[in-house]
Amino acid sequence: MAKKNLSSKLLIDSYVSIAFVAISLIILLCDLFLSKGKIAAFLASPVLAPENNINQFNVTSIKSYFQMIFYVFAPSDVNVLIPSLIFIMLLGPTLEDRYGITVIGVMIFICALFSGVLNACFCKNSLTGPSCIVYMMIFLNIFFSLIKKKIPLSFVIIFILLIVKDVLSDSGLITLIINICGGLCGSLIAFLASPKVRATKKESKGGLLSKAEKIAYLKDLDSKSPRFKNAESKKDKKTASSEEETVIGTLKF
Repeated sequence: MAKKNLSSKLLIDSYVSIAFVAISLIILLCDLFLSKGKIAAFLASPVLAPENNINQFNVTSIKSYFQMIFYVFAPSDVNVLIPSLIFIMLLGPTLEDRYGITVIGVMIFICALFSGVLNACFCKNSLTGPSCIVYMMIFLNIFFSLIKKKIPLSFVIIFILLIVKDVLSDSGLITLIINICGGLCGSLIAFLASPKVRATKKESKGGLLSKAEKIAYLKDLDSKSPRFKNAESKKDKKTASSEEETVIGTLKF
């Protein structure tokens, strides 16, 4: 009996999401075991009028602009950070396959920047962690489903549960609104960027294309194959030879 080959290759299906989660975990471990909370305090987003004068926004300070973007990597509470990273790993690969690496990277940047600016203008507490990015990814999936005139109940339930979690946490209602606004701002880029179609990749994964897309894709492959070209050449020769024949009764000249 022939033995089946059970060997498999490790597939990297999401470069942006994997890189984001890896950086967040590395910073978290360094903050817990090396700096004892100093990294989290340094990366926390700046605010306009902090109560303890820590991370106050300064227009002339490069540090303030750096914190306004990279606070998404700041190690917040582990019980809050780990679920957010899990959501990113669950939602990220599908979004990267749909829009591409560059577009998702731009969306994350705009989402983080918009939330950071709002927090610096209206909130006294610093932002930490990628909560706004989780909201952005949920909005992207909902928007894509609305295009198909379908609203997935699972994402609606997830969205409601996230809101309940943030309301009951110590972050406050203003922080929740800022994260939602940042997620909406980042996800709006999806209306300017058409979803990226990867026909060959989807076909190799087991047919994730629709029936019409499969037919068009197979016709395109068939038109480029040597078999198609040979058949066309034989057909042209047969047509040419039939046009050169002159039939008189039952005799051919």
